[in-house]
Amino acid sequence: MGYLPWWMVDLGEELLVMAVKVTNRDTSFERLRDFTIETGTVGSTNGTLVAPKLCYFAAGIQGRATTVRYQGVAPIMARFVKISLTASGYLQLCEVAVIGTETQKFYLLEQRKNKKSNGTVLFSGLLKSVATCVAQCSQTKSCTSINIKTIPPGTVLCELRTDSPSNVLDSLVDASGWVHYFP
Repeated sequence: MGYLPWWMVDLGEELLVMAVKVTNRDTSFERLRDFTIETGTVGSTNGTLVAPKLCYFAAGIQGRATTVRYQGVAPIMARFVKISLTASGYLQLCEVAVIGTETQKFYLLEQRKNKKSNGTVLFSGLLKSVATCVAQCSQTKSCTSINIKTIPPGTVLCELRTDSPSNVLDSLVDASGWVHYFP
């Protein structure tokens, strides 16, 4: 039996991680139980993460060939993703998928709560999460900022905007419930 066994992947560079999917095996499925998903920007080959962020804890035995999906309310900057059992045992996985995007535009996001840009709208629509909105902006060449409003249950109204870099803060207006993000 391994002592607190773990599995970790080095993504090769820091990415904006939006979701992690862990799929359990069809046989010996009871071995995937009580596990954590952690992320970090600095790690080592011995499984140590410097200042790790605990993203998810799955309690109990996971079902046969089931998939657990962690998707936070906001994307996480990470180079390493680590899955660990919280007790001794064997860690066996069928598949792990890390969903992320390059962070050229949104390496560090500044946010202004209850503010909204009134720059030119490139896209406006309902999406699953802030992370999906950030990814959409990252893939849209002229997108310079986003406005987000959370709408229950589990969706966000996403506006992709283009603002002149010199007047991003000047273009903000009061807007209750909105959050404006810009790089």
